[in-house]
Amino acid sequence: MSNTRVLQLVAPAVKGPDNQRGVNGPERRALNTVNDWQKHDVTPVIYYPKDGKLYNEFKKSPNLTLVEGALENKFNFKILLDLYKIIKQERITTIHSQGPGSLDAYAIFLGLISRTRVIITRPFGIFESTPSKLRGFIYFLIDFFTLHLADHVIFVSEKVMKEEVSRYGLKKAKVSKVWNGINLSRFNKINQEAVEEFKSKYNPENKITIMIMAQLTVPKNHTCFIDVIAELHKKGHTNIVGLIVGDGPLRQDLEAYAAKKGISETIQFTGNLTDTTPALMNSDICLFTSKREGLSVALIETLAAGIPIISFEVGGIREQVIDKENGYIIPNYELDTMVKKTEELITSSTLRSTMGQTSKEIANTRFSQATMVASYASLYKGSHDK
Repeated sequence: MSNTRVLQLVAPAVKGPDNQRGVNGPERRALNTVNDWQKHDVTPVIYYPKDGKLYNEFKKSPNLTLVEGALENKFNFKILLDLYKIIKQERITTIHSQGPGSLDAYAIFLGLISRTRVIITRPFGIFESTPSKLRGFIYFLIDFFTLHLADHVIFVSEKVMKEEVSRYGLKKAKVSKVWNGINLSRFNKINQEAVEEFKSKYNPENKITIMIMAQLTVPKNHTCFIDVIAELHKKGHTNIVGLIVGDGPLRQDLEAYAAKKGISETIQFTGNLTDTTPALMNSDICLFTSKREGLSVALIETLAAGIPIISFEVGGIREQVIDKENGYIIPNYELDTMVKKTEELITSSTLRSTMGQTSKEIANTRFSQATMVASYASLYKGSHDK
């Protein structure tokens, strides 16, 4: 039995009106890394609900222990008891929570009653999702104790880490920055047949493809993406396809919004893709309209595919996009500026190519999955050895 056994609490994406789920960043990260832990003598025990979008994918892997369970935002004593039993039965040495904040609090409580060390990964500040001052104060108190009681806190962005260390007075010795990473080698051998099949389905006329890849949820701000495509159409750029990669609770609303804007035939929805590579290899420009973000895994895949990115100023975006080198960073959610910068890329294949090459270089330099896993494994083992 592995010396380091980590209970990874993986929360699924929220359900939509049709009772279906999309896929969030922590889910994808957990699945992408399941085959990497063995070389570091780490065994992941993944707690994940059966109705999660990736449940069957987790179930296929021989390199983890999958425990079916429901994670809820509200406190549930039965879930807590079930998790306590799992910790003892599986001889867990470290509990790892990757959010949301309510799940982090669960992890801390579990750690206290089971005397197990806890690591929390924090993608963005909890205040970015706080709806009111009163609730914000309550969240602050809960989060203050959560982060201070954690044995280690990992931030996926330098910017967010500095903000949260300052806000909560965290000791620098108990925090780390670990960039998200992906398996970059998948872009070395492309299945051209799958790429062509995707193209024939979503862009048979070989138009310029402008894409966004994210859960279809409010923070991702897909209506802004549709607005940009609509404005480009008004300006005469009819040689484009707006590709929305992902799924989630807003699918029907966004389809209706595209119809309202008169561009239903231009906007293509792919739904959730097990392999996003064909979509990426068919894309020319990425727009990132999110209003709440840490360090997007979807954007790392976009970088690795060699695509220029135009993004609003959010989260750790400046660690992924170097303004005017591999894309543009738009301040203050300025729609008109995003439209203008997208036009620049539409009209210049040379600019797209140059910026796309820089995107690849950034991905290869900063966002390796092997580096990310090694960093996590070191922290898992460090917390176990203390």
